[in-house]
Amino acid sequence: MAEAIIFVPCPDRSSPRHVVNYGALAVATALHSHGVKVRYIDGSRGRLSDVCRHIESELADCVFFGVSSFTAQVGEAAAVSDFVKSVRPDLPVIWGGIHASLLPEETVSDPSVDYVCVGEGDYTIVQFYDQLASGNPDMSQVNNLVYYRGDELVRTPVGPFYDMQQQTHLAWDLLDLPKYVVHNRYDGNCPSLGIPVARGCPHRCSFCVNVALKDLGYTHYRYRRPEHVEADLAYLKDRLGIGFSFIRDEVFFVNTDYSRSIAGVFARQGILWGANLRANYFKPGRLTEEFLREMRGLGMLNGAMGVESGSPRILADVVHKDITLEQVHHAMATMSAAGIRPFVSFVIGFPTETEAETRQTIDLAVALKRLNPATVVAGIYLLRPYPGAPIYDLCLEHGLTAPGSLREWGTLELTRQGGFEAGRMPWLRGRDGLYAVSEYTTTSLLDLDRSAGFLLNVLILLARARRVLGFYGLAWELAIQRHVRAASFRFRAIRRRLLGR
Repeated sequence: MAEAIIFVPCPDRSSPRHVVNYGALAVATALHSHGVKVRYIDGSRGRLSDVCRHIESELADCVFFGVSSFTAQVGEAAAVSDFVKSVRPDLPVIWGGIHASLLPEETVSDPSVDYVCVGEGDYTIVQFYDQLASGNPDMSQVNNLVYYRGDELVRTPVGPFYDMQQQTHLAWDLLDLPKYVVHNRYDGNCPSLGIPVARGCPHRCSFCVNVALKDLGYTHYRYRRPEHVEADLAYLKDRLGIGFSFIRDEVFFVNTDYSRSIAGVFARQGILWGANLRANYFKPGRLTEEFLREMRGLGMLNGAMGVESGSPRILADVVHKDITLEQVHHAMATMSAAGIRPFVSFVIGFPTETEAETRQTIDLAVALKRLNPATVVAGIYLLRPYPGAPIYDLCLEHGLTAPGSLREWGTLELTRQGGFEAGRMPWLRGRDGLYAVSEYTTTSLLDLDRSAGFLLNVLILLARARRVLGFYGLAWELAIQRHVRAASFRFRAIRRRLLGR
Protein backbone atom coordinates (compact mmCIF):
# COMPACT_ATOMS: atom_id res chain seq x y z
CA MET A 1 0.00 0.00 0.00
CA ALA A 2 1.17 3.51 -0.79
CA GLU A 3 2.14 6.09 1.79
CA ALA A 4 1.89 8.84 -0.82
CA ILE A 5 0.34 9.19 -4.27
CA ILE A 6 1.43 11.56 -7.01
CA PHE A 7 -1.37 11.80 -9.57
CA VAL A 8 -1.00 13.20 -13.08
CA PRO A 9 -4.37 13.82 -14.81
CA CYS A 10 -5.10 13.03 -18.43
CA PRO A 11 -5.15 16.26 -20.47
CA ASP A 12 -7.48 15.01 -23.20
CA ARG A 13 -9.82 12.05 -22.71
CA SER A 14 -10.66 11.97 -26.45
CA SER A 15 -7.06 11.04 -27.30
CA PRO A 16 -5.14 9.94 -24.18
CA ARG A 17 -1.40 9.69 -24.65
CA HIS A 18 1.26 8.36 -22.35
CA VAL A 19 3.63 11.27 -21.77
CA VAL A 20 5.97 11.40 -18.80
CA ASN A 21 5.42 14.39 -16.53
CA TYR A 22 9.08 14.84 -15.56
CA GLY A 23 8.30 17.36 -12.83
CA ALA A 24 5.93 14.93 -11.13
CA LEU A 25 8.41 12.10 -11.62
CA ALA A 26 11.14 14.20 -9.96
CA VAL A 27 8.88 14.84 -6.95
CA ALA A 28 8.03 11.13 -6.73
CA THR A 29 11.75 10.35 -7.01
CA ALA A 30 12.49 12.66 -4.05
CA LEU A 31 9.95 10.79 -1.93
CA HIS A 32 11.18 7.40 -3.12
CA SER A 33 14.79 8.33 -2.27
CA HIS A 34 13.55 9.39 1.19
CA GLY A 35 12.25 5.87 1.79
CA VAL A 36 8.58 6.66 1.19
CA LYS A 37 6.35 4.11 -0.51
CA VAL A 38 5.07 6.31 -3.32
CA ARG A 39 2.83 5.62 -6.30
CA TYR A 40 2.95 7.64 -9.53
CA ILE A 41 -0.51 7.29 -11.07
CA ASP A 42 -1.02 8.44 -14.66
CA GLY A 43 -4.61 9.40 -15.48
CA SER A 44 -4.00 8.48 -19.12
CA ARG A 45 -3.63 4.82 -18.18
CA GLY A 46 -7.32 4.05 -18.53
CA ARG A 47 -10.87 5.29 -18.17
CA LEU A 48 -11.40 7.79 -15.37
CA SER A 49 -13.54 5.31 -13.42
CA ASP A 50 -10.72 2.73 -13.61
CA VAL A 51 -8.17 5.32 -12.50
CA CYS A 52 -10.35 6.23 -9.50
CA ARG A 53 -10.67 2.56 -8.52
CA HIS A 54 -6.90 2.23 -8.69
CA ILE A 55 -6.46 5.31 -6.51
CA GLU A 56 -9.05 4.04 -3.98
CA SER A 57 -7.18 0.75 -3.65
CA GLU A 58 -4.07 2.66 -2.55
CA LEU A 59 -5.63 5.20 -0.17
CA ALA A 60 -5.95 3.25 3.07
CA ASP A 61 -2.40 3.89 4.34
CA CYS A 62 -1.78 7.15 2.48
CA VAL A 63 -0.34 10.10 4.36
CA PHE A 64 -1.29 12.50 1.55
CA PHE A 65 -2.58 12.67 -2.03
CA GLY A 66 -0.61 14.84 -4.47
CA VAL A 67 -1.70 16.28 -7.83
CA SER A 68 0.51 17.75 -10.55
CA SER A 69 -1.55 19.62 -13.12
CA PHE A 70 -1.27 21.83 -16.16
CA THR A 71 -4.20 24.12 -16.98
CA ALA A 72 -5.66 21.71 -19.54
CA GLN A 73 -5.76 19.01 -16.83
CA VAL A 74 -7.52 21.04 -14.12
CA GLY A 75 -11.00 19.64 -14.76
CA GLU A 76 -9.94 16.03 -14.25
CA ALA A 77 -7.59 16.95 -11.41
CA ALA A 78 -10.46 18.61 -9.52
CA ALA A 79 -12.80 15.68 -10.16
CA VAL A 80 -10.27 13.18 -8.82
CA SER A 81 -9.54 15.39 -5.80
CA ASP A 82 -13.29 15.41 -5.09
CA PHE A 83 -13.29 11.61 -5.32
CA VAL A 84 -10.36 11.28 -2.93
CA LYS A 85 -12.08 13.57 -0.42
CA SER A 86 -15.27 11.51 -0.68
CA VAL A 87 -13.31 8.37 0.25
CA ARG A 88 -10.89 9.91 2.76
CA PRO A 89 -12.20 13.32 3.91
CA ASP A 90 -9.33 13.55 6.41
CA LEU A 91 -6.57 12.97 3.84
CA PRO A 92 -4.51 16.08 2.99
CA VAL A 93 -4.60 16.91 -0.71
CA ILE A 94 -1.71 18.96 -2.08
CA TRP A 95 -1.55 20.39 -5.60
CA GLY A 96 1.58 21.33 -7.48
CA GLY A 97 2.59 21.83 -11.07
CA ILE A 98 2.33 24.80 -13.39
CA HIS A 99 -1.32 25.80 -12.93
CA ALA A 100 -1.25 25.71 -9.12
CA SER A 101 2.09 27.55 -9.06
CA LEU A 102 0.70 30.31 -11.26
CA LEU A 103 -2.54 30.67 -9.30
CA PRO A 104 -1.87 29.32 -5.79
CA GLU A 105 -4.41 31.37 -3.83
CA GLU A 106 -7.17 30.61 -6.31
CA THR A 107 -6.28 26.91 -6.30
CA VAL A 108 -6.06 26.47 -2.52
CA SER A 109 -9.43 28.21 -2.10
CA ASP A 110 -11.08 25.13 -3.63
CA PRO A 111 -12.71 22.88 -0.99
CA SER A 112 -10.94 19.78 -2.31
CA VAL A 113 -7.46 21.33 -2.13
CA ASP A 114 -5.73 21.70 1.25
CA TYR A 115 -2.25 22.83 0.21
CA VAL A 116 -0.44 24.17 -2.84
CA CYS A 117 3.25 23.72 -3.53
CA VAL A 118 4.47 26.67 -5.60
CA GLY A 119 7.42 26.04 -7.88
CA GLU A 120 9.75 23.08 -7.56
CA GLY A 121 8.57 20.38 -5.20
CA ASP A 122 11.66 18.20 -4.70
CA TYR A 123 12.52 19.61 -1.26
CA THR A 124 9.01 20.74 -0.35
CA ILE A 125 7.34 17.35 -0.76
CA VAL A 126 9.83 15.63 1.55
CA GLN A 127 9.42 18.33 4.21
CA PHE A 128 5.64 18.07 3.79
CA TYR A 129 5.67 14.30 4.24
CA ASP A 130 7.94 14.50 7.30
CA GLN A 131 5.64 17.02 8.98
CA LEU A 132 2.57 14.85 8.38
CA ALA A 133 4.37 11.67 9.48
CA SER A 134 5.51 13.37 12.70
CA GLY A 135 1.95 13.29 14.03
CA ASN A 136 2.13 16.93 15.05
CA PRO A 137 2.61 18.79 11.77
CA ASP A 138 3.74 22.41 11.62
CA MET A 139 3.36 23.40 7.99
CA SER A 140 4.94 26.78 8.58
CA GLN A 141 8.24 24.89 8.56
CA VAL A 142 7.68 23.70 4.97
CA ASN A 143 9.01 25.97 2.22
CA ASN A 144 7.05 26.95 -0.92
CA LEU A 145 3.67 26.16 0.60
CA VAL A 146 0.34 28.01 0.40
CA TYR A 147 -2.55 26.98 2.65
CA TYR A 148 -5.27 28.26 4.97
CA ARG A 149 -4.89 28.30 8.73
CA GLY A 150 -8.50 28.90 9.65
CA ASP A 151 -9.45 31.98 7.64
CA GLU A 152 -5.84 33.14 7.33
CA LEU A 153 -4.04 32.54 4.05
CA VAL A 154 -0.48 31.42 4.81
CA ARG A 155 2.35 31.56 2.31
CA THR A 156 5.63 30.12 3.59
CA PRO A 157 9.02 31.43 2.41
CA VAL A 158 10.48 30.30 -0.90
CA GLY A 159 13.16 27.73 -0.21
CA PRO A 160 16.46 27.13 -2.00
CA PHE A 161 16.31 26.10 -5.64
CA TYR A 162 16.81 22.40 -6.17
CA ASP A 163 20.45 21.40 -6.64
CA MET A 164 20.41 19.31 -9.82
CA GLN A 165 23.82 17.88 -8.91
CA GLN A 166 21.95 15.88 -6.24
CA GLN A 167 19.65 14.18 -8.75
CA THR A 168 21.57 10.93 -9.08
CA HIS A 169 18.73 9.15 -10.86
CA LEU A 170 15.04 9.27 -11.63
CA ALA A 171 12.77 6.59 -10.18
CA TRP A 172 11.86 5.15 -13.57
CA ASP A 173 10.48 1.98 -11.95
CA LEU A 174 7.55 4.02 -10.62
CA LEU A 175 6.32 4.23 -14.23
CA ASP A 176 4.91 1.49 -16.42
CA LEU A 177 7.82 2.32 -18.69
CA PRO A 178 6.96 0.39 -21.87
CA LYS A 179 3.77 2.48 -22.20
CA TYR A 180 5.83 5.64 -22.66
CA VAL A 181 8.13 4.38 -25.40
CA VAL A 182 7.40 5.75 -28.87
CA HIS A 183 8.68 5.07 -32.38
CA ASN A 184 9.07 8.03 -34.71
CA ARG A 185 10.62 8.10 -38.15
CA TYR A 186 12.33 11.38 -37.25
CA ASP A 187 13.95 9.73 -34.23
CA GLY A 188 15.82 7.07 -36.16
CA ASN A 189 12.87 4.64 -36.25
CA CYS A 190 13.95 3.17 -32.93
CA PRO A 191 12.43 3.02 -29.45
CA SER A 192 12.48 6.51 -27.96
CA LEU A 193 11.98 8.06 -24.52
CA GLY A 194 12.98 11.55 -23.41
CA ILE A 195 15.25 12.42 -20.51
CA PRO A 196 15.81 15.69 -18.59
CA VAL A 197 19.38 16.80 -17.91
CA ALA A 198 18.88 20.39 -16.68
CA ARG A 199 16.28 22.86 -15.40
CA GLY A 200 15.59 26.49 -16.05
CA CYS A 201 15.79 28.83 -19.01
CA PRO A 202 17.70 32.11 -18.65
CA HIS A 203 15.77 33.92 -21.40
CA ARG A 204 12.83 36.32 -21.22
CA CYS A 205 10.20 35.31 -23.80
CA SER A 206 7.06 37.17 -22.77
CA PHE A 207 4.66 34.24 -23.20
CA CYS A 208 6.75 31.71 -21.27
CA VAL A 209 5.77 30.21 -17.95
CA ASN A 210 9.41 30.31 -16.85
CA VAL A 211 9.33 34.11 -16.86
CA ALA A 212 6.09 34.04 -14.87
CA LEU A 213 7.79 31.84 -12.26
CA LYS A 214 11.25 33.41 -12.33
CA ASP A 215 11.18 34.13 -8.58
CA LEU A 216 10.82 30.38 -8.01
CA GLY A 217 13.95 29.45 -9.93
CA TYR A 218 12.49 28.74 -13.35
CA THR A 219 14.94 31.07 -15.11
CA HIS A 220 17.90 29.78 -13.08
CA TYR A 221 19.81 27.28 -15.24
CA ARG A 222 21.09 24.20 -13.38
CA TYR A 223 22.23 20.85 -14.69
CA ARG A 224 22.82 17.27 -13.61
CA ARG A 225 26.18 15.58 -13.39
CA PRO A 226 27.02 13.74 -16.65
CA GLU A 227 27.62 10.44 -14.82
CA HIS A 228 24.12 10.61 -13.35
CA VAL A 229 22.60 11.22 -16.78
CA GLU A 230 24.65 8.31 -18.14
CA ALA A 231 23.38 5.97 -15.43
CA ASP A 232 19.78 6.83 -16.38
CA LEU A 233 20.46 6.34 -20.08
CA ALA A 234 22.17 3.01 -19.46
CA TYR A 235 19.17 1.87 -17.43
CA LEU A 236 16.68 2.92 -20.11
CA LYS A 237 18.71 1.25 -22.84
CA ASP A 238 19.03 -1.98 -20.87
CA ARG A 239 15.37 -2.02 -19.79
CA LEU A 240 13.69 -0.73 -22.95
CA GLY A 241 16.27 -0.90 -25.71
CA ILE A 242 15.90 2.81 -26.47
CA GLY A 243 17.97 4.09 -29.38
CA PHE A 244 16.91 7.76 -29.28
CA SER A 245 16.20 10.25 -26.51
CA PHE A 246 15.14 13.87 -26.82
CA ILE A 247 16.63 16.02 -24.07
CA ARG A 248 13.56 17.35 -22.24
CA ASP A 249 15.04 20.69 -21.21
CA GLU A 250 13.68 24.12 -22.02
CA VAL A 251 16.92 24.90 -23.83
CA PHE A 252 20.19 23.04 -24.36
CA PHE A 253 23.60 24.50 -25.26
CA VAL A 254 23.41 27.17 -22.55
CA ASN A 255 26.83 25.90 -21.57
CA THR A 256 28.61 24.35 -24.57
CA ASP A 257 31.26 22.59 -22.46
CA TYR A 258 28.53 20.86 -20.49
CA SER A 259 26.60 20.12 -23.69
CA ARG A 260 29.70 18.48 -25.17
CA SER A 261 30.08 16.27 -22.10
CA ILE A 262 26.42 15.19 -22.31
CA ALA A 263 26.79 14.49 -26.04
CA GLY A 264 29.71 12.22 -25.12
CA VAL A 265 27.44 10.37 -22.69
CA PHE A 266 24.93 9.67 -25.46
CA ALA A 267 27.69 8.55 -27.81
CA ARG A 268 29.15 6.12 -25.26
CA GLN A 269 25.71 4.60 -24.75
CA GLY A 270 25.09 4.41 -28.52
CA ILE A 271 21.91 6.48 -28.22
CA LEU A 272 20.90 9.11 -30.78
CA TRP A 273 19.49 12.38 -29.44
CA GLY A 274 17.90 15.75 -30.08
CA ALA A 275 17.57 18.98 -28.11
CA ASN A 276 15.98 22.43 -27.93
CA LEU A 277 18.13 25.38 -28.99
CA ARG A 278 17.88 29.08 -29.89
CA ALA A 279 18.64 31.00 -33.07
CA ASN A 280 20.86 33.52 -31.29
CA TYR A 281 23.17 30.71 -30.10
CA PHE A 282 24.46 30.30 -33.67
CA LYS A 283 27.54 32.50 -33.63
CA PRO A 284 31.34 32.24 -33.44
CA GLY A 285 32.48 30.59 -30.25
CA ARG A 286 29.15 28.89 -29.66
CA LEU A 287 27.06 26.96 -32.21
CA THR A 288 29.20 26.95 -35.32
CA GLU A 289 28.97 24.51 -38.19
CA GLU A 290 32.14 22.84 -36.93
CA PHE A 291 30.70 22.41 -33.43
CA LEU A 292 27.42 21.03 -34.77
CA ARG A 293 29.26 18.59 -37.02
CA GLU A 294 30.97 17.39 -33.86
CA MET A 295 27.55 17.03 -32.20
CA ARG A 296 26.26 15.14 -35.23
CA GLY A 297 29.17 12.77 -34.92
CA LEU A 298 28.20 12.22 -31.29
CA GLY A 299 24.66 11.24 -32.28
CA MET A 300 22.66 14.47 -32.51
CA LEU A 301 19.84 13.99 -35.01
CA ASN A 302 17.42 16.86 -34.36
CA GLY A 303 17.52 20.47 -33.20
CA ALA A 304 14.23 22.10 -32.16
CA MET A 305 13.92 25.88 -32.30
CA GLY A 306 11.10 28.20 -31.32
CA VAL A 307 11.01 30.78 -34.12
CA GLU A 308 7.65 32.13 -32.88
CA SER A 309 6.94 34.82 -35.51
CA GLY A 310 7.83 35.99 -38.98
CA SER A 311 7.27 39.60 -37.91
CA PRO A 312 10.35 41.48 -36.66
CA ARG A 313 8.07 43.78 -34.65
CA ILE A 314 6.31 40.91 -32.88
CA LEU A 315 9.62 39.19 -32.11
CA ALA A 316 11.19 42.33 -30.63
CA ASP A 317 8.35 44.32 -29.07
CA VAL A 318 5.78 41.68 -28.10
CA VAL A 319 7.57 38.35 -27.60
CA HIS A 320 10.93 39.75 -26.38
CA LYS A 321 12.51 36.74 -28.05
CA ASP A 322 15.88 38.44 -28.49
CA ILE A 323 16.40 36.82 -31.88
CA THR A 324 16.26 38.19 -35.44
CA LEU A 325 15.01 36.64 -38.66
CA GLU A 326 18.56 36.81 -39.99
CA GLN A 327 19.66 34.64 -37.05
CA VAL A 328 16.85 32.20 -37.78
CA HIS A 329 17.97 31.76 -41.40
CA HIS A 330 21.60 31.41 -40.30
CA ALA A 331 20.67 28.79 -37.70
CA MET A 332 18.68 26.82 -40.26
CA ALA A 333 21.53 26.90 -42.76
CA THR A 334 24.07 25.84 -40.11
CA MET A 335 21.98 22.91 -38.87
CA SER A 336 21.28 21.78 -42.41
CA ALA A 337 24.97 21.94 -43.37
CA ALA A 338 25.87 19.89 -40.28
CA GLY A 339 23.32 17.19 -41.15
CA ILE A 340 20.99 17.96 -38.23
CA ARG A 341 17.26 18.00 -38.94
CA PRO A 342 15.64 21.31 -37.89
CA PHE A 343 12.33 21.32 -36.02
CA VAL A 344 10.65 24.73 -35.89
CA SER A 345 7.54 26.07 -34.16
CA PHE A 346 5.57 29.30 -34.35
CA VAL A 347 2.87 31.23 -32.47
CA ILE A 348 0.13 33.43 -33.95
CA GLY A 349 -2.67 35.46 -32.40
CA PHE A 350 -0.68 37.94 -30.30
CA PRO A 351 -2.36 41.16 -29.18
CA THR A 352 -1.64 43.93 -31.73
CA GLU A 353 -0.66 41.33 -34.36
CA THR A 354 -2.09 42.28 -37.74
CA GLU A 355 -3.31 39.92 -40.43
CA ALA A 356 -0.25 40.90 -42.48
CA GLU A 357 2.02 39.86 -39.60
CA THR A 358 0.19 36.54 -39.27
CA ARG A 359 0.80 36.04 -42.98
CA GLN A 360 4.52 36.81 -42.44
CA THR A 361 4.68 33.97 -39.93
CA ILE A 362 2.96 31.50 -42.24
CA ASP A 363 5.14 32.57 -45.15
CA LEU A 364 8.27 32.10 -43.05
CA ALA A 365 7.21 28.58 -42.03
CA VAL A 366 6.62 27.70 -45.69
CA ALA A 367 9.93 29.28 -46.75
CA LEU A 368 11.95 27.38 -44.14
CA LYS A 369 10.37 24.12 -45.24
CA ARG A 370 11.21 24.86 -48.86
CA LEU A 371 14.81 25.80 -48.05
CA ASN A 372 15.32 22.43 -46.39
CA PRO A 373 12.58 19.86 -47.09
CA ALA A 374 13.88 17.79 -44.16
CA THR A 375 12.67 20.53 -41.81
CA VAL A 376 9.78 19.55 -39.54
CA VAL A 377 7.30 22.32 -38.76
CA ALA A 378 6.30 21.05 -35.34
CA GLY A 379 3.39 23.47 -35.05
CA ILE A 380 1.91 26.88 -35.70
CA TYR A 381 0.07 27.44 -32.45
CA LEU A 382 -2.53 29.91 -31.29
CA LEU A 383 -1.20 31.98 -28.39
CA ARG A 384 -1.65 30.46 -24.92
CA PRO A 385 -1.31 33.30 -22.38
CA TYR A 386 -0.20 32.07 -18.95
CA PRO A 387 -1.19 34.03 -15.83
CA GLY A 388 1.80 35.92 -14.52
CA ALA A 389 3.71 36.03 -17.80
CA PRO A 390 4.24 39.51 -19.31
CA ILE A 391 2.11 38.63 -22.32
CA TYR A 392 -0.80 37.80 -19.99
CA ASP A 393 -0.93 41.37 -18.70
CA LEU A 394 -0.92 42.62 -22.29
CA CYS A 395 -3.77 40.23 -23.08
CA LEU A 396 -5.78 41.52 -20.11
CA GLU A 397 -5.24 45.07 -21.38
CA HIS A 398 -6.73 43.96 -24.69
CA GLY A 399 -9.82 42.41 -23.12
CA LEU A 400 -8.91 38.82 -22.26
CA THR A 401 -11.60 37.27 -20.04
CA ALA A 402 -10.08 34.67 -17.75
CA PRO A 403 -11.79 32.33 -15.26
CA GLY A 404 -11.92 33.41 -11.61
CA SER A 405 -11.81 30.06 -9.82
CA LEU A 406 -10.32 26.59 -10.09
CA ARG A 407 -13.69 25.14 -11.12
CA GLU A 408 -14.10 27.73 -13.86
CA TRP A 409 -10.68 26.78 -15.22
CA GLY A 410 -11.80 23.16 -15.09
CA THR A 411 -14.85 23.80 -17.26
CA LEU A 412 -13.02 26.14 -19.64
CA GLU A 413 -13.36 25.24 -23.29
CA LEU A 414 -9.80 24.95 -24.58
CA THR A 415 -8.59 24.33 -28.11
CA ARG A 416 -6.93 21.01 -28.93
CA GLN A 417 -3.66 22.87 -28.48
CA GLY A 418 -4.57 23.64 -24.84
CA GLY A 419 -5.18 27.37 -25.31
CA PHE A 420 -8.12 29.75 -24.94
CA GLU A 421 -10.85 29.71 -27.54
CA ALA A 422 -10.60 32.77 -29.80
CA GLY A 423 -13.87 34.12 -28.37
CA ARG A 424 -12.15 34.91 -25.06
CA MET A 425 -9.52 37.01 -26.83
CA PRO A 426 -11.27 40.13 -28.20
CA TRP A 427 -8.29 41.24 -30.25
CA LEU A 428 -9.05 38.25 -32.49
CA ARG A 429 -12.63 39.38 -33.06
CA GLY A 430 -13.38 38.99 -36.73
CA ARG A 431 -10.57 36.43 -36.97
CA ASP A 432 -12.39 33.44 -35.50
CA GLY A 433 -10.82 31.20 -38.13
CA LEU A 434 -7.30 31.76 -36.79
CA TYR A 435 -7.31 28.40 -35.01
CA ALA A 436 -8.18 26.75 -38.32
CA VAL A 437 -5.37 28.68 -39.97
CA SER A 438 -2.88 27.34 -37.41
CA GLU A 439 -4.10 23.76 -37.73
CA TYR A 440 -4.34 23.69 -41.53
CA THR A 441 -0.98 25.35 -42.06
CA THR A 442 0.72 22.92 -39.71
CA THR A 443 -0.93 19.95 -41.45
CA SER A 444 -0.05 21.31 -44.90
CA LEU A 445 3.65 21.29 -44.00
CA LEU A 446 3.69 17.64 -42.90
CA ASP A 447 5.55 15.21 -45.12
CA LEU A 448 3.52 12.77 -47.18
CA ASP A 449 4.22 9.33 -45.78
CA ARG A 450 2.92 6.02 -47.08
CA SER A 451 3.20 4.44 -43.64
CA ALA A 452 0.94 7.17 -42.17
CA GLY A 453 -2.06 5.86 -44.07
CA PHE A 454 -4.15 6.99 -47.01
CA LEU A 455 -6.54 9.24 -45.06
CA LEU A 456 -3.82 11.31 -43.39
CA ASN A 457 -2.10 11.88 -46.72
CA VAL A 458 -5.40 13.06 -48.22
CA LEU A 459 -5.85 15.48 -45.31
CA ILE A 460 -2.32 16.82 -45.89
CA LEU A 461 -3.07 17.43 -49.58
CA LEU A 462 -6.37 19.15 -48.75
CA ALA A 463 -4.61 21.35 -46.18
CA ARG A 464 -2.01 22.32 -48.80
CA ALA A 465 -4.77 23.32 -51.19
CA ARG A 466 -6.43 25.44 -48.50
CA ARG A 467 -3.16 27.19 -47.71
CA VAL A 468 -2.52 28.01 -51.36
CA LEU A 469 -6.09 29.25 -51.83
CA GLY A 470 -6.13 31.07 -48.48
CA PHE A 471 -9.48 29.45 -47.64
CA TYR A 472 -9.90 28.17 -44.09
CA GLY A 473 -13.70 28.18 -43.69
CA LEU A 474 -16.00 25.15 -43.35
CA ALA A 475 -13.29 23.30 -41.46
CA TRP A 476 -14.78 19.82 -41.76
CA GLU A 477 -11.40 18.13 -42.15
CA LEU A 478 -10.35 19.24 -38.67
CA ALA A 479 -13.25 17.28 -37.19
CA ILE A 480 -12.17 14.24 -39.21
CA GLN A 481 -8.59 14.67 -38.00
CA ARG A 482 -9.75 14.76 -34.39
CA HIS A 483 -11.82 11.59 -34.84
CA VAL A 484 -9.00 9.82 -36.68
CA ARG A 485 -6.55 10.79 -33.95
CA ALA A 486 -8.90 9.62 -31.19
CA ALA A 487 -9.60 6.35 -33.00
CA SER A 488 -5.88 5.82 -33.48
CA PHE A 489 -5.20 6.22 -29.75
CA ARG A 490 -8.08 3.89 -28.86
CA PHE A 491 -6.81 1.29 -31.32
CA ARG A 492 -3.32 1.45 -29.84
CA ALA A 493 -4.71 1.11 -26.31
CA ILE A 494 -6.75 -1.97 -27.30
CA ARG A 495 -3.76 -3.45 -29.08
CA ARG A 496 -1.57 -2.96 -25.99
CA ARG A 497 -4.18 -4.69 -23.81
CA LEU A 498 -4.45 -7.64 -26.19
CA LEU A 499 -0.67 -7.97 -26.28
CA GLY A 500 -0.49 -7.57 -22.52
CA ARG A 501 1.84 -4.55 -22.73
